[in-house]
Order: sequence, then C-alpha cells, then structure tokens
Amino acid sequence: MLRILQFTLLIFLLAKSAKADKPPPILVSGMCSSQSVYDGFYQAMFETATDRWYYENNNGRYIYFDPMCDGSTLYNEWIVDDNEPSTTAVNDLDGDGQCTFNGYITSTSMTPPTGTNTWKIGCGGSTFTDVPITITAITSTDRPVENHQQLYDTISKDGATKMTNGDRALVASGTYQCGTCAYSDLMFSTSNLFGSIICAEEIQTCILDGQDTRAILYVDGTDIFKLVIKGIHFHRGTLTGTHFGGGIYMKNSAKVTLEFCALSSCSAPQGGAIYIISDASLTAYTTSFTSNTATNNDGSDDIQNAGSLAVFNTCPEGFVGLPEKAGTLAYGSLYSFTGGSCTICPLGKDSPTIWHDPESASTCNICPIAKFRSEAVVDCTICGAGKYNDNENSDASLHTECVACTAGKHLLDQGTAVISHDSENDCTTCTIGTYSAAAAPSCTDCAKGRYLTDNGSDPTLHDDASDCTSCPAGKYNEQVGGTSCSNCGKGKYVETTGSISETQCQTCPEGKHNDGVGLVTNCFFCVAGKFAPSPGQADCTDCPTGTHASAEGMTSCAQCEEGKHADVEGVATCLDCAAGTFTDFEGAVVCTLCAGGKHSGQGASSCDDCGQGTYSNPGSTSCESCDQGYVSEGSGNNACQYCGIGKYADTSTHECMTCVQGKFSVGGVTECLDCEPGKFNTHSGASSCSPGEGQFSSSAGAATCSTAPAGTKPTSDRQGTENCSPGRYSTGGADECSECGIGETSDVGAAGCRTCATCGLGKYQIAECTSASETQCRDCVAGKASMGGAVRECTRCDGPGEYSEPKASVCKTVPAGYKPTVTGGDGLKTGTEICPRNTFSIGAADECTVCADGGHSNPGDISCEKCSTGKYYNEPTNNCQLCPKNTFSISGATDINGCEDCPIGGHSQPGAGYCDQCLTGKYYDEPINSCQLCPKNTFSVSGATDINGCEDCPAGGHSQPGAGYCNQCLSGKYYDEPTNVCKLCLAGKYTATGGASIDECLSCDDGFYSSNPGSSTCFTCTPGKFTSTDQTECLLCPAGKISGVAASTCSVCEKGKYAEGTGNTECKFCDDDEMLLGSISLQNGTTSASGCICPAGEYVHFKENTCQNVPDGVETTVQAMTVKSLEVMPGYWRTNASSSEILPCLSPEHCLGGPDPATQCKEGHAGPLCAVCADGYASTGSGMFLKCSTCEGGDAVMTIALGFSAFFSIMFLAMWLTCCCLRKTNKKKKKKSEYEDEDDRAGLSNNDSLSTNKINKKLSKIDGLLTAYNEARPYGKIMLSYYQIVGGISFSFAVNFPPMFTKLMSVVSSVVNVEFINMMPLGCVMKSSFHHTLLIYTLVPFFAGVAMMIAYAILKHSGRVEASNNVYGWFLFMTFLILPTVSTNLFSTFACHEFDSGYGSYLKVDYSIDCASDEHKFYKRYAGIFVIVYVLGIPTLYAWNLWRVRQLLDPGQRRLAKRNGAEEGIMMAIKERKRLEEEHPHMKSLVFLYDSYEPQYFWFELVETLRKIMLTGGLVVLGSGTLSQIIISQLICLVAMRIFAGCKPFIKDKVDVFSEMSQWQILFVLLAALLLRIAEMSEGFEIPNKGVFDLILVATQILAPAMLIVMVLMKGKDATEKLVRKVTKSMSGVREADEEESGLEQAEMNMKSRTVLGGGGDDRAGRGGVRSSKFEVESPFSEKDREKLRLKQLRSVGPKEGTG
Repeated sequence: MLRILQFTLLIFLLAKSAKADKPPPILVSGMCSSQSVYDGFYQAMFETATDRWYYENNNGRYIYFDPMCDGSTLYNEWIVDDNEPSTTAVNDLDGDGQCTFNGYITSTSMTPPTGTNTWKIGCGGSTFTDVPITITAITSTDRPVENHQQLYDTISKDGATKMTNGDRALVASGTYQCGTCAYSDLMFSTSNLFGSIICAEEIQTCILDGQDTRAILYVDGTDIFKLVIKGIHFHRGTLTGTHFGGGIYMKNSAKVTLEFCALSSCSAPQGGAIYIISDASLTAYTTSFTSNTATNNDGSDDIQNAGSLAVFNTCPEGFVGLPEKAGTLAYGSLYSFTGGSCTICPLGKDSPTIWHDPESASTCNICPIAKFRSEAVVDCTICGAGKYNDNENSDASLHTECVACTAGKHLLDQGTAVISHDSENDCTTCTIGTYSAAAAPSCTDCAKGRYLTDNGSDPTLHDDASDCTSCPAGKYNEQVGGTSCSNCGKGKYVETTGSISETQCQTCPEGKHNDGVGLVTNCFFCVAGKFAPSPGQADCTDCPTGTHASAEGMTSCAQCEEGKHADVEGVATCLDCAAGTFTDFEGAVVCTLCAGGKHSGQGASSCDDCGQGTYSNPGSTSCESCDQGYVSEGSGNNACQYCGIGKYADTSTHECMTCVQGKFSVGGVTECLDCEPGKFNTHSGASSCSPGEGQFSSSAGAATCSTAPAGTKPTSDRQGTENCSPGRYSTGGADECSECGIGETSDVGAAGCRTCATCGLGKYQIAECTSASETQCRDCVAGKASMGGAVRECTRCDGPGEYSEPKASVCKTVPAGYKPTVTGGDGLKTGTEICPRNTFSIGAADECTVCADGGHSNPGDISCEKCSTGKYYNEPTNNCQLCPKNTFSISGATDINGCEDCPIGGHSQPGAGYCDQCLTGKYYDEPINSCQLCPKNTFSVSGATDINGCEDCPAGGHSQPGAGYCNQCLSGKYYDEPTNVCKLCLAGKYTATGGASIDECLSCDDGFYSSNPGSSTCFTCTPGKFTSTDQTECLLCPAGKISGVAASTCSVCEKGKYAEGTGNTECKFCDDDEMLLGSISLQNGTTSASGCICPAGEYVHFKENTCQNVPDGVETTVQAMTVKSLEVMPGYWRTNASSSEILPCLSPEHCLGGPDPATQCKEGHAGPLCAVCADGYASTGSGMFLKCSTCEGGDAVMTIALGFSAFFSIMFLAMWLTCCCLRKTNKKKKKKSEYEDEDDRAGLSNNDSLSTNKINKKLSKIDGLLTAYNEARPYGKIMLSYYQIVGGISFSFAVNFPPMFTKLMSVVSSVVNVEFINMMPLGCVMKSSFHHTLLIYTLVPFFAGVAMMIAYAILKHSGRVEASNNVYGWFLFMTFLILPTVSTNLFSTFACHEFDSGYGSYLKVDYSIDCASDEHKFYKRYAGIFVIVYVLGIPTLYAWNLWRVRQLLDPGQRRLAKRNGAEEGIMMAIKERKRLEEEHPHMKSLVFLYDSYEPQYFWFELVETLRKIMLTGGLVVLGSGTLSQIIISQLICLVAMRIFAGCKPFIKDKVDVFSEMSQWQILFVLLAALLLRIAEMSEGFEIPNKGVFDLILVATQILAPAMLIVMVLMKGKDATEKLVRKVTKSMSGVREADEEESGLEQAEMNMKSRTVLGGGGDDRAGRGGVRSSKFEVESPFSEKDREKLRLKQLRSVGPKEGTG
C-alpha cells in the first residue's frame, strides 16, 4: 500500500512540474500493420491548453491528450490521430465535436504512458483492438570528453551515464590509453548504446590506443538504433586466446557505422581489426585498415564477418570522387581509402545515392524543391523551421540556403515534410499578441508587460519586439502574448511602463488614495481634513466630528485638543472655542458655555472663576465689575448684592457697610457722604443730614454746628462764615446780612452802617456813595491833571511840549534840547527826555528834529554839524575821522558804521570815497598794493581783499592758480596730482564726495563691500553672506555656517543644528517638526539635513518625521539609522529595506541580521524568517530546528531509505509482537482447557494434574506481561496525550520557549506525533513541501485504515473474532495516535502569516508556500475535505461505536452503586461488563476506547479526544500569537480539568490522580506561555533568571514519567494486596514463602463459577489457574465475604485481558 501511495505521490509531483521544460522525443512501436504509419520517432511540438504537449512523427501523425474528446464527457485519454490538435482548446482538441480517432489509452499522465501498455487501436473493422504499444522516451545531449575515464563513463556498460539517440560523445583530440581499466583485456564495453562518438577535432587526431595489451571496443546489442563512430583511430588493439576483434567486437544485433575512421596495428586470433558476429551489422565509409593481423592466419586480418557488412568503396553521402582500390579480403570486398580523394559536392547539390562501382565516380544533383545543401550538411536537407525553398531544382545557387520567412511570419515545421517548405505561402503571419523575426519557426509571444492587438492582418505589425507596445504607466500585463493591459485597480498604482505583474502595482500607502480610474501612475495625498487609515484606499475618509487632519497625507485623524472643537466632518483644523465657551477634553464636537460666575477667552480648556467684586452671566468672555453700590463676596458670583439706604459698598472688603454719625447714604454708593456743611446727624445708618439757622460747620460730617458771629453769615456750603458785603451788616446768628439805608454805607464785615465822603486835588470821583459803599476817589495819572471836588475824570496834557507827573493838579512845558516822554498806548506825556545824538530841539515841541544828511550833533543840542567825503563822525573825539582801509564814504558818515566795506575783491586807502576791485581768481596783496593770483587749489569768485579771501577747494576739489572756481572729483573718484585728473577709487574702497588724493579713498568697513571701482558708498552684505578679505564682494556662507546683516565672517552652527546649502541666515534645529523631531547632529557646523541623525537606539520614522525608538531586534548602539539602514540583530528578520516590522526568527541561528535584507539569512536559508531552504538545499526538522543541508553525495537518499525502513519496521514489529503474544496465549488457553477436560474425566484435581500445572505456570508468565501492559496502558495514553498537546504549543502559540524546553519538546513531539518525515531530507530526491507532508499524513493513515478495515471485515466474516478484534483495536490505536498530528497539519493549512509591505502571506508551518497561490488554494480545499474525514470523522466514529453497545458497556453502575454502595457498585458493574464481553466478543474490539474508564463513563474517551483536538489543531485557528489564543486555551484546559475532577472517570483512583496531574502540567505550560507572550509585548517586563525558568519547565515535563515509574515500583507494596495475603494465609494454613502472593488467587480459583476478574475467559488476574468446587464447602468465608475480596482485588489490579 505504501508503494502505491509513493507512486501516486510521485505521479502527482511529476504532474505539477511537467510544464517546466519541453519533454524529450519518444519512440513508438507495436502498432498493427494497418496502422504502421503511427510507429516511429515522435517529437514534442507545442504545449496545449491541457498543460500537456502534443507529439508529431515524420508521417504527419499526432499523439495528444484530450480530457473530453466530444467536448462534454470526461474520458481523460491520450489519443493517436491524423488531425493536428488545437493548442488553445481545453477539450475536443480536434474540434470535430465527437470522439473520432485512430487509437487511445485512458491516462492522465503528463506524457504518453511509457513502457508497454495496452492501447485501443483501430486496426480494421468498426471496433478498437487491444494492442500492446511500447513507448520509449528519448533524451539527447552533447557529452564533452577530455580523458579516458570520461569516455569510459559515457559509453561503458558499467558507467554512470549512457548515451541515447541523438547524444554525441565529443572526443577531444589526443591519445586515449587505458591507465586504470575496469577490464583486464578490454578498454571499452557498451550495452545497448546508441548515439555518436565523434572526434571533435580534425579526423584521426583522436586515437584509442590498446597498447598491444587490450582490445579496444566491445559493442553489445544496440537493438533498434545504430552506434555512429566518426574520425576515431583504433590503434594497437590486441586480443589472444579465443577472443576475436582486436579493434571492434560486435554482437547481439549491434549496429555500427564507421565514417572517416582508421584501424591500425590491431590483432586477434580472428578479425584482427573487427569481428562481426551473427545478426550484427557494420557499415563503413572512408575507413582505412593498416597493418592489422589475424593471428590464426585465416585471412581476416581486417574484418571477420559472420553478420552483415557493407563497406563502401566510394565517398560517403554528399561527397564525389574516385577512391583508390586497395584489395580484396577473404570475407567480402573491402576497399581501403588510403590514397584516393573524395570531393564534397558543390553547395546546393549532393550525391543522393551510394555508388558501389569502384571504377566510377558519383555525380552531384541539384537539390529538389523545399531542400538545400550548405557547408554544414553533406546531403540535401528539407528547409528547417522558419524557412522555405520554392525553386524547382533549376539552379544550384538557389539551393545553398533556404529563404527565410519574412519578419512577422513563421513556419513551424522542423524540416519533416517537403510540402511544408515549398512555398512562401507556408509562412504564416503572426496572430494577436505575437511577433517574429525573419526565419522564425514560431511566433514569439509579446513579453509580459506588453501587448499587440493586430490579429495577423499585416506582417509588418508583427515583425519586431517593438511592435509589442509597453503597457502604459498605470497598467500591467501578467501574460505573455498579451492583447491588452489591465488596470491596477482601486487603491493601487504603478509608475513605470511595461509592468509585468499585478505585484508591481504598488498599494497606495497609508495617507494616500486613488480611485483606480484611468492610468493610475501614482497615489494622491488625502487632502487636509481627510485620512486613509490603511494601504490600498480608493477614497479618503472625512475626519469625523471632533477630529481633524491638519496636513495632507494623514493616516489618522487627531482628536481636537482641549479648547478646540470640530462640529462638522472633514476639517483640517479644529476651531478654537469662542470666548465664553470651553472644552476640557479632547475630541470635542461643540464647546460648552461657561457657567454664570465664570469666564473664558478664545480656545479655553476651562473657565476661570470671577474674582471678588466681579460677576458674569453664562457664556461671558470676561467678568464685569459690580456697579457702584454693589458688592460680590468670594469668587464665582453670577450677580452682585445691592447696598441700600444708610449703607455703602466697601470696595476693599466687598461688603455692604453702615454709614457712621455725620455721614449718610441713600443707597447704591461706594462710600457714605459727609453731612453737608451746616448739616449734621447724630446716628449711624442715616439717609440724610439736617441744617440750623445761622449755623455752620467747618468740616464735613459734623455731628454739631457753630453760630455765625456779628458782621458775618454762614457760607453757602455752610462749611464756615463770610463777612457781610459792603452796604450790609449783621449783628450775628443770622443766615443773611441786612442792607444799609439811603445815604449810609458800610465796610465789609460791618456790624452797622455810616454817612458817605467827597474827593481832594489831583483826584477824581469814580463812584458815588451808596448804602453798600463809601464815595470812591482816584489819583490822576501822569499826563493828566485835576483840581478835585466832584469831577468825574482828570484833564489830558495835550499841548505842544506839555506833560504832567502823577496826581498833578496842572500841566507843564518841556525846555530846548528836550522832548516830552510818551508812555502807554494812550499817548499820555508823563515826563521829559534829552534829544539823542544827531538830533536837536528848540523847546515846547513834542519831537527832536533829525540832523540833515551828513550832519551830526551831541545829545541835548539845539542844532547839527556835517563831515566831508571819505570821513565819519567820531563821537568819542567829537570830530570827523578818515574811513578805515578797505571801506569808503561817498558823502561823509555819521559814525564809523557809515563807512561801507568794499565789496568782495575790492580794496581802498583810508578816507576813500570809493573802492578798487580785484578780478575773479585774484586777491589784494596789501604789501605790494596789487591784485595777485589765488594759489593752487584755492579760488576767488569775484576777487578777494587778501590771500585769505582765496577759499580752499572743498574736499575732492582742485584748481590752478588764479581760479575763480574749483574742479570737483565726483563721488567714487580722487584727484591724482601727477596726472591732474580724477581717478576711480579701487574696488573695496569708496569716497562719498570725491577725494583730493588716493588716501581719501577709504576702505569699506567690515561687513560692507564695493564690488566695482569708483564706488561712492559701500554696500551692506545681506544676511547669509560675509565680506571677502579685500572688501570687493559678499561671499555666501558655506554650508554649516550662517551670518546676519553686514557680517565679516560666518558663525558655525552649534551641535544639534544644521545649515544646508550656502547663504544661510539661521541654523535650523535638527529636533524640529519641519526637520526630524528628536534628531541630533554630532558636531559643530553640520552642513546638511542628512547630518541630522537619530541618536543611538532610535531611527527615522519618515511617516511621522520623528526619531523613534528602534523596534525590538535592532541594535541600540548604532547611530543615524533610517528604516533602510536598521541594524537588525542576529536572530531577527524583516521583509524588505522599507519595513520597520522586525520579527524574531524561528531559530536565531537562521538569521544573520544586518541592514541588508538580501544578506540577512544564513547560507542555505532564504524566504520569510529565513525559514525556507534555498535552492540546492534540503530541509530536515521544522521551526527553530530547521536545518538546511546540501544534497551532495548519497547520504540524503540513504537517510530517507533508513528513516522509512526504521519506521515501518517498528510498526511491523509492534503489530507482530502483539499478534504473536496473543496467539501464544490463546494456544496455551486452548491446551489448558483440553487438559482440564481430561483431568475432569480422570477425576484429578488441578493440583494433581502435572500438565495443567505446567500450562498454568506458562500462562502465569504471559498473564504477567499482559497485566503489566494493561496496568501501564492508561498511564501511557495519558502521557502520550500530554506530550502531543505540549509538543505543539510552541508552534501553535508562536511563542519562543527557553532553549532546553524547546529542544526537549521538539524531540518528544517528533516521536509522539510520528513526525519522522520532517527528519528526512526529502528535498534531495523530490520537490518537498508541507503540501507533500500533508498528503502523506492524510493519505497514508487513510489507506492504512482502509486496509485494516478490509482485513477486519475478512477476519470477521471468516469467524476469526479475536483476530478481527485485534485488527480493529490496532485501527483505533492508530486513530488515537495520529489524530492530533493530522488535525494540527490540517488546521495549519489555514494558518498563514501576513507580512507587511506587500511581502505576501505565507504558510506558518512552511514559509516556502505562498498562501495566495492557486496551488495552496487547492490544498486548502483538500484540507477542508480531510477535516471532515479526520477531525469530525474520528470522534464521530468513536461515538457511533460506543453508542451502539452502550447498554453492554454500562450494565447499570449507578443502579448497582445505589443498591450496594459506590465501591461495590463499580466493581459489580465491571464484573458484569466482563461477563458481557464473553457473551458478546465483538465488544472487545472497542476495549481501547473504554476499558480504563468506569462503566458509567464508557464514553469518556470521546471527551478526551475533543480536548486533544481543541488543544492541538484547534489552537492553530484561534489567532496564532495572540493573548486571546493563550487565554482561550487556558479556559479550555480549566473546563477539561473541572470535568475530569468532577467525574473521576478512571477505574483506578491513581489513574485519576495521574490524569489530573498531567492537566495541571499543561496549565503550567500555558501559564508559562502567557508570561513569555506578555514579556514580548510589554516594555520593562522581563522574566527573571530565565535559566531557572527553563529548568523548571524541563523538570515539569519529566514529572509525569517519574511519577509513573514510582507507582510501578510501589505496585508490589500495595496495602490492599498485603491485606488479601494475610487473609489468605489464615484460610489456607501453611504456605510456602514463594507462593505467598498467589494465595488468595488460588483460593478463589477453587470456586465453581470460574468468574473472570479483570479479564475475559478464564481468570488471569491472579497467579493461580482453574478453581474447583471444594472451596465452597471448606471455605469459612460467606459468599458476601468472598465477593468483597474479589472486588478489592479487582479494584487494586483493574482489567487485564481482552483489551486489544
């Protein structure tokens, strides 16, 4: 069965890989005579849509596979037909709609079935005939040969390889000698060898030298094909004795052709050179024989022929000429071609026939139509594929080569049929999606990523690969021969043209989208306010209310901060809460109004309480002060309190206070008012004050008032008193003063009135007397006079020369030399003044007369005098003086100021009446009294009075002597005296006004520059620049430096900053959201953003533009890491250089780490997590114990063979031992029964029967073995289940357990789960993957189970019940053993690991398998079917088997326990179940399922099975690696423990305890897994002392086996058995010491019933044999006591026999 399965698997694998290469040719033979055209050599032509190639022979006949030859019914046949099949149809390949052909065979193989098989062939008549057809696959290759050993391996029958038809051994030039040969007398031996042995160099330079010690070539039966030898020289081949053919020996239908060969110096008894035995044949062309010898002298020196010989004395085909005749041999005509010459036919011709006349030369004929001949061939050959020749052999030059089909066309035939190459029409235009070059045998499919839509309308559209149009950006084409391109689809894009796979369509990253419409060449950032949370989004999603996306390309929306809100979807920024509102949480949709007594500004996250003295209404933006007279105590008030009458609002304490005495309030005030003057109050809290008559108070707030005295009255504000006004009086105590009577008056403050008065001299009356005032008089002012009395005004002194003094009664007249003094604006003459100099007066006149022109006088003179021309009046000397030098007076001057200065440039002598004038550019030189030229660089506009009047030229000016002006150099220039011209100041210097010399060209200040000569000013260097050393230009600050305005140098950026490029004005912070948050720079003067690096232990997260902590598994000591340069630690892996997801490898040894994902795997490892063996390596083990080994040598095959052999040997041995043991037991039982019958007939007791005692002893030994087996079985099942569960936890949970525990569980799991296949390098002999493992783990048990069921049915049908029960028991044991493994493998088919960055999804159990592949999709369906078969089928099988015999398995335990007590009820139920087993033997086939359990729990194996499924394969589908998976498994474990603890289902309490302990161990391992998972997921949490943790886990695993060993060792000391032995001794008297343990059993064997205790048939639980009836009479025990003893014994021992 295994071989059948292996063959099936091999065929399956071959079928999967058949499409890889073109299959080899085949040779078909055996057709019936009427169909012989179907025999022959077939070439594979093209692949059909059935994934299989079709074949064609030289006769134009075809062999192909057709699944539905009529298009509707599935036949799956290989067909022999005249019609060429379609390469595109998937069925009915000949297109006739019916099954019409010449022959067929049913087979789904990838190639026609090789070997001899029975085909249905239409040999004549209306039906098909069964015909044995032989098909041989032919392979062909060139085999280079460099030495004797290589040639030996190529052709010798013992070599490692053989040539087949078409193969060529290309022998290098040289001499080949034996060296070390396999044969003592032979160099080469062939067996069924065919092909060509060709000298690769010039003819006869390849020499096979026998060295006179060995024959050279032994040719044995090449059957159909011939062996062709070209250009080989056979030399010194030698045989002696009875051997023949020193050069070549031929036998058994050997067919050899020699061309251009030589045989020399060969010798043998017969056929010195060649010996041809019967039915062999030799053909020789141009082959020479020299110095060969037949040592028996029979004349066969060259050839001894007993077969078929054809030696041609003419040239070989394709050559013409006349060779020289050498002679005739004894055994046929033979001609040696040593001196003749053969000339090859001209191109385009050949010699088509072999010429046998040695005297004549052959002729050359022109090649016929469709053929050609070139230098490369010797005869006319049919044009090859892609070519034709339509010339009718009229011109040889037209047959030297064939005409190539034009580009865009093709011709498929490989030169097999003339009709296919005789016309240009044989060239067919390429169709849609294809193109061809000239001479193409077939059209080439457009490459992937290209397409061509024309369907053969024009060859020029198919004549070059460029006719295939590249798929535009945004589209792809995965198929060769494409006719169109496909869109990438929504959420994807491709930037490049010519994309060949959908995998090149990149998924839009998070934060981007596209709708897949049109040519999608990129993805678009989500606009602000929208986001794309995952890759591959067609559209972006509006941010929900309460959130925002502030920038483009957001992958998530941020919640609005406190103090902000978003009440609509899709906002870019959240709005500040308006003043008067707030939000105190993130993600607010609307803002909340501030409560009364609170306030807030814009964007507030909380509202502030209003302070004392203020208040606010709800939604207030600020607090308002309480109005006057209002207060608010404390904070947070929404209203103010009114302070009423008699109170005031205290603004410091913010309380209403009561007014004190002397103050009052009407309410609503901030302070109480003082009582008005003259008013008062005498109590607090007053609202007003009261006044008194004639009373006042000097201060506000008086409690009492004073009385006004005489002559006064209270002031209007009653704050004091005031005097009575004139004309009034008061006697005191009155509010008002009284008015005086007529003719009376009074002064201020008068207590009474008096009579009025008159005015005196020099006065006048201004007011008459009234009651309120006295008569008013006033003095006359100066300039007026009065005689007094009642006059109302004084008289003015207006006469000529009149004036008066104050209080004058009359006016006065001024004397001569004086005039009146006029004061004030009214012109009053109030005194006298002397006439000033140069005036005079004769008296009685108001003004002094001015002297006439040139006259002068002294002050007070009464007349004037006058000076002459050139003179002035000198007052001190009182005479006329000469006007000073350089002044003049035309008619005399009154003083020196009258001598006028000469105008500029003029000069004069003292006393001059006029001035002489110097001309422009001159000055007056007084010493010589003449005008001189102004000096150089000075000027005079109108002549100067002296040299000082020649003004210096202004800065930058210059002049010649006598200049009237200066020449000024313009700004930016200086005066160059030697050349007398203005020159430009040099660059880097300036002059604002023009310089008088070069020294006045000033250097620009630091930070300023002048770039051109002649600058009038220097320009400021702008920020980002600095001045050059010569101040001629501003240079850009280099990268890493900055400058401000007018900088002479640039400042270096400090650490943590950078300046990129040149001309920077500021250093940018590395740690900035515009650069890279968290980044640093390592040195001052960082020159670019690339110098901003993440510190050690961090890397650049480009998406968030921050430095983030590196993921676990990345080195933390490396600086400047980006995603691409992450220094992955050994033992970790990632998908690609753009991924930041660092995953731990299944084994740290597999992964080398490093930044480059291409080199992260250890040699021999590849793929996801480096968990795949690379090409050329085969895997052993799995998971962290995966090892990839090379397949060199035969070790791998040996390992596989030994592995399979060991496994099946162990299985066979176990089954054989069981069957053998049971068979011997049954024989002993049968023989014992026969002896017992004889003893009964003879009247002998058991003790008297020697035969019976011997058998009892042998049975006792066998029973001991069975007892030990039955004792250990429940413990073994529990331990097996435990290790099956725990062994798979690491894989199911994807948890990295400590190393010792992992290694231990790997070994144990491989044993208990029968995972021997993973230990063998199957990949060295066949393509191996989890899919193949799945096939083996599902099909091997399946077919084994089918075989066992067949055996079971046969045995049962033949009446061999016990044997059938044993087979069924083994069947159940097999299902028990393989169910966890198979279920885990089945469920593992659905457990895939989805990797990031579009890397794909791979199967966790075998990372070489792509979960998205069509192959895996097939296996998922396959696994789904076998989930039903195994995972559902096996528990269902258990349930059905137990249910149908449920009443036999539980004969009423609960009823018996209720009647007799729990212990006795259990034992009685077991006893009854054993009895029923004897009555119903078929029950024993199920013993494996129930015998360890109490009768009432016969079904408990079903619970155990479901528990194992859920804790093995079931865990795989619970989300591998998640906390929920571990927690759910713990819950399953706890529920199972509760069920086991509640039921205690096992018969023995020790087994219950052992079972519970194993489940506690499982729970402990699950808790350990939970701790490890939490440690992986949580930062800062680590398991302390991992080594101790590992030791504890390992110790836990050996606890159960240790406990089992202790329990077995303690079995003999069981307390119950000791008690039984003591009771037995008291019953039986003296017993021998060695019979102590069998005492109780011996007593019980004497019972008449022969009841089975713990097993079927006779009692085998004890150590005795058959019981007699004597015990019933002699025993002192009652029946009840005996029953108790039996029950106790049964309880301690348990079931024994019949358990399968």
